[in-house]
Amino acid sequence: MFCTNCGKSIGPSERFCGKCGSAVTIADSSQPNRETESKEDSTLPIPSFGSLLTRLWGVARGNNTFTKPYSWLFEESTLLVFNDYLAVTRGALGKSGFASAMNSGGFGLVGGLFSAAISIKNSVSNKSERFEQGSMRDSFNNAELAWCKKDDAEFWEIRYMTKGFMSSAASNSILYCPVNTLGGRLHLLFPLSFKNSQTSTGHFMDHLKCRSVVKADGLTEDEARTAYIESPKWLPVS
Repeated sequence: MFCTNCGKSIGPSERFCGKCGSAVTIADSSQPNRETESKEDSTLPIPSFGSLLTRLWGVARGNNTFTKPYSWLFEESTLLVFNDYLAVTRGALGKSGFASAMNSGGFGLVGGLFSAAISIKNSVSNKSERFEQGSMRDSFNNAELAWCKKDDAEFWEIRYMTKGFMSSAASNSILYCPVNTLGGRLHLLFPLSFKNSQTSTGHFMDHLKCRSVVKADGLTEDEARTAYIESPKWLPVS
């Protein structure tokens, strides 16, 4: 311990400085650390996400380059679906071997450009899984998680007619998420795919509950492919 007035070393039992005579001031450990408190107050609040309903995996896209510390969005990430919120987190969190096999098998959107899979097994088990607010806050403050309210997200559809004699109506789906990040709001698209018999679009939509927006209609398959590739042009400027 040192004198706060002159800097001389002071013994633990001394009440006055032997050099300048100043009274020894003992810091009250019960008082909050204002520097730490200020730092914590400066971060964005994180909601209580509650129980996880379902999740899926994919590579997000935006109308601008995802710069550090969010460059991980260029790689596979996880979309977590809760009752009132959506969160995108770094890496393939909780991805099962079944879903991995489906992705590697090429189940994806038009042209196989992007893929994401979700299994009934994961959907059921996720219902009892909870993400603690503290751990979610840590992930957010480490720039490894971004989130938004479901009310702010949109389920985008690109509708087209399939080729061939038995032509029929079809659509590609993209999830628009205006997520909160450390640097402010970031607008991104998350790919959706339901090209398997065990998971229907309706099943996922029951959990997603975002408003549906038709971004293009009456297209050919080639036009739909082009519209999907160019879909970031519909995003607001981040």
